[in-house]
Amino acid sequence: MTDITKVVSVGGDIAELLTRNGYGEKGAWIIDRLAILRDQGALLGEKEKALDDLNRIITGMGGLMDLQLRGTPPNAGEDRRRLDSLADALYDLIKAS
Repeated sequence: MTDITKVVSVGGDIAELLTRNGYGEKGAWIIDRLAILRDQGALLGEKEKALDDLNRIITGMGGLMDLQLRGTPPNAGEDRRRLDSLADALYDLIKAS
């Protein structure tokens, strides 16, 4: 089973990074999926769909790997590396389930 606590932590870091770089709508979308994962009353199918949605935003067209971060130098390169690292970690956590 996926470690939901870690998924929520890494996902929250991604959402914050995206929001800081001008992708607030994507950050909010991630936060919505994380809320489902944290919800004790959510059905298993809802949680599985939230995990699937998060997985697809990592690897899918127009996903995290395709974004051009709008950070200002020198942070732009650092933010890109951080996003790549966080996305890899989230992918690994989801696939470990």
